[in-house]
Amino acid sequence: MATRGRGARSRAAGRAAGRPVARAAERVKKAGAMDGRTSTPAQALAAACGMPADSAAPPAVDASTPTWPDGFGLAPAAGVLDLRRQARQMYLGGFRVAAIARALDVKRTTLHSWAKAEGWSKARPVDRVVGGLEVRLAYLIALPVKEGQHYKEIDLLARQLARFVGPAFDGMAAPAAPGALGAGGSPLVPDHVGRLPALGADDDGAKAPRRRVRPTAKAPKNHFEPEHVQALQDAFRESLFEHQALWHRHMNERIRLILKSRQIGATWYFAREALVDLLTSLRTQVFLSASRAQAHQFKNYQRAFVREVLDMDLEGDPIVFSNGAREFFLGRNVATAQGYAGNLYFDEIYWVPNFGVMESTAGAIATHKHFRKTYFSTPSVATHDAYDLWTGERFNTGRPKAEQVAIDLNVKRLAKGRRGGDGVWRNMITIEEAVSLGFDMVDIAQLKRENAPAAYRNLYLCEFVDDEQAVFPYEWLKACGVDSWDAWAADWQPFAPRPFGYRGVWVGYDPSGGAPDGDACGLVVVAPPDAPGGAFRVLEFHRLTGNDYEAQAAFIKSVTERYHVLKMGIDVTGLGAAVLQLVAKFFPLASGIHYSPEVKSQLVMRAQNLMRHQRLQWDAGAADLPQSFMAIKHGTTRGGQLTYMSGRRKKTGHADLAWALMNALSFEPLAGSASTTNVVEVF
Repeated sequence: MATRGRGARSRAAGRAAGRPVARAAERVKKAGAMDGRTSTPAQALAAACGMPADSAAPPAVDASTPTWPDGFGLAPAAGVLDLRRQARQMYLGGFRVAAIARALDVKRTTLHSWAKAEGWSKARPVDRVVGGLEVRLAYLIALPVKEGQHYKEIDLLARQLARFVGPAFDGMAAPAAPGALGAGGSPLVPDHVGRLPALGADDDGAKAPRRRVRPTAKAPKNHFEPEHVQALQDAFRESLFEHQALWHRHMNERIRLILKSRQIGATWYFAREALVDLLTSLRTQVFLSASRAQAHQFKNYQRAFVREVLDMDLEGDPIVFSNGAREFFLGRNVATAQGYAGNLYFDEIYWVPNFGVMESTAGAIATHKHFRKTYFSTPSVATHDAYDLWTGERFNTGRPKAEQVAIDLNVKRLAKGRRGGDGVWRNMITIEEAVSLGFDMVDIAQLKRENAPAAYRNLYLCEFVDDEQAVFPYEWLKACGVDSWDAWAADWQPFAPRPFGYRGVWVGYDPSGGAPDGDACGLVVVAPPDAPGGAFRVLEFHRLTGNDYEAQAAFIKSVTERYHVLKMGIDVTGLGAAVLQLVAKFFPLASGIHYSPEVKSQLVMRAQNLMRHQRLQWDAGAADLPQSFMAIKHGTTRGGQLTYMSGRRKKTGHADLAWALMNALSFEPLAGSASTTNVVEVF
């Protein structure tokens, strides 16, 4: 799962039951000072409500039903202060939506809905002035004890209102004594003065006959008002961990190259950064990954962000905004982006096949000097063609020795970010560095228990792997990657209730021991070829941790309800037998695989044979699968027999998905015939 920032949790806690208005006033202090209007909370609230600057702060009461503060005197309408009117007056007075939300303890989404319904942003200057006069006049009239200066101000404000609203006073009786109330105890100033005209009302506030109005034009798609943009900016900045804030401070670097640990919220962050930048700078954003499925993760994060903050939705592919900017989400179809111009975000570059070819095409997108490029990835192998970009060798290639630069790759200095002589800003952020900066969503001790030392260093400490002696060379694994959304579009619908229809699939499962701090378990769904010699396709894979046997079996059952499962292979060596017994109750055809050096050798050789003949495919954006295969190493048993392992224990070392996939492939004979005879022990 992608990591989220802490802002969502803090905002959820902040939306608990209403806080006292007094506490809200304290929070306004910062907002008022920032806006340059007030110096104290009392002054901020006074400016918003039309109170004198020296008025006392309201008493601490439930913010959901705030009462008029001391000094207001007789309160109209049963003494309840209208938060909606107060928010509107603060908005018309120039306060930002975020400051209003903090001052009144009202959700930003509520304020946006009020503003949209009443057209706050479209209010005329005269409406803003009249609204302020109305609030001030109503306050003065409600004072139970008045002095001479109060009567003078009432007279002045009434005359100013008459100048602004003019016809609103036509037909009214002659003014009574200052401060007098009309029949029924209502002030002489009409109730509608200073408000936007109500639907179906004429100029003097009387109800007019309903008349047919032409429907207004439909609002454009992906349209954001200034207050919407401000709300997204505020929510974005509030949600960042410190390592993400570092990326944000350097977002204007021409080229950013980030080597990162897994699961520290990089894709989540850059999706939000790109959206906010587009709305403020109008620059087009292009997202590039090994596959379109992986690139669309950016889109999913953005849609979730907009729904969370604004309760709106982003539509289209590509996404076209009302301001003219666009967002493109590309996989291997990067050639279709030729002619585009904008910022480039290139995800998981060390797991992209043929990086050099893709980068030469995509790099032209950010040719103009005001555009920027951002590359970020977890490390793969030192032989990858993107490795020379990290070391600086790409810059030095072909240059005279005097023009070549030395790139400082010191881990401690790169943790703070450093711009090299080639103009590239590099940053290396390990999981341990992120935790030291306040990232609190992982348990390092648990990660060390779940992964072998070599796997931990690769996945979380950003070390590149030397695969010269690997069981599954990276070149084989790279060739398995395809853009599944394009290559499998004929029969694969990943978001459908039944993604593969009623066609048969094979399932492989590598269980865990069930302990919360134990090894992970993996499940893989494979589509067998339609004809002998065809390619196997990995349709879906999952990694689960900390689940007991019943939970594991329940998850497997949910998979059988979405797919037409023909065969299922489960490792029953040790504790896996308990999972098989539960699974057999709803899927009797499940087969148990007893791991031994001979059986493991058969599984590995079968997978190697399929890779050599390019008969195994998965989505190119699924970096977890090649990482899992790379964790498998040669080893020997205590008796000296050759075997394969992924760490000090069989399943430790992040190889769970690889073994699960090989369990599913166990039904394919080593000879590669169409027969589905199982070659492993079944019980």
